[in-house]
Parts: sequence; structure tokens; C-alpha cells
Amino acid sequence: MSRFRNSAKIAALTALFLTAPLASRAAPADYRFELAGQPEKSGTGTLVKVRLVYVADGKPVPGVEIVEMRLDMGPDGMAAMTAKVKPLPSSEPDVYLFEAQPTMAGNWGLTLSAKAPGEPEAITGSVTIPVVK
Repeated sequence: MSRFRNSAKIAALTALFLTAPLASRAAPADYRFELAGQPEKSGTGTLVKVRLVYVADGKPVPGVEIVEMRLDMGPDGMAAMTAKVKPLPSSEPDVYLFEAQPTMAGNWGLTLSAKAPGEPEAITGSVTIPVVK
């Protein structure tokens, strides 16, 4: 019987140690995407710099992997109006560079999904890009 009790204690302690790090992780709502400077016109596109920030301390999150991106006119009520967007290499740490190719003037939403180190879920958010043609 004591062998069973010891096994149960070991199992309970193991479960506690395995789940403790999960409880201390932040939720996707604890992050936000923000523009890292004003969008700049470049040829037929617009260069957009974005960073992911941890809301509690306002610091950029390092080591983020962008897994999805979408550009649409959702901020102006026309989410069905989409345009091309592609990632570009960035020379700035923790800043992600994109070339957006909006087809008309207005407010465009760049929606991003990213995986951050230590987070089990993807973080999704958007930034509004004002475009003048």
C-alpha cells in the first residue's frame, strides 16, 4: 500500500512541475502588433515596419516567427478588398518588414499571426496602414 501512496505522490508532484510553466505563460491577448515608424512609399508598394510588443512592459518580443499575413480594407469597412503583401528581410532587430501593394487609397489593415517563443498559441493582431495614392 505504501508503494502505491509514494507513486501517487510522485505523480502529483510531476504533474505540478509540468503544469507550472504553463500557468505562468502569457495569453495571446497580452501582446499587440504596432507600427514601427510611418509606412513609406516604395515603387508600386508601401514598406511597412511592424513589431510585436508584450503589453505588460511595452517591450518588443524577440524571436517571433510570422506565420500568416493578410492585407485588406477592413478598417474602411471593405474587408473583401484585399491586396498583396510579402515579407522582406529587416535590418532592425525585432522589427518585421513587409511590402504592401494596396490597390487604392484608404485605410488598410495588415493582419498578422505569429508564433512567439514559449507561447503555445499563435498571436494574431492587426495594424492600420493609411495609404495615399
